[in-house]
Amino acid sequence: MSLNQLNQVPSGFNNNVIWNVAHVLVTQQILIYGLSSLPFVIDNSLVDQFRKGATGNITLSEDEITKVKFALMTAINSSQQDYENAVFKTNKC
Repeated sequence: MSLNQLNQVPSGFNNNVIWNVAHVLVTQQILIYGLSSLPFVIDNSLVDQFRKGATGNITLSEDEITKVKFALMTAINSSQQDYENAVFKTNKC
């Protein structure tokens, strides 16, 4: 998707496309790492910016979108590796 498409808020939604992508990433970190009392594998600033209750009507730059994409790939690989290494021992659910 183009930069404009990623920053577009689709009709009927409150948040733009890239905010929703980053929100999914942050939610995964909170549910998997946070509830397991483990540190996030992504930068805490991303968690603050895209967690539940944060505004999604913002425009991200190309650099910020690249940061989100990199964090997404890092999180996927880390989560799989941590799962395979049985890192997740506790869960606060």
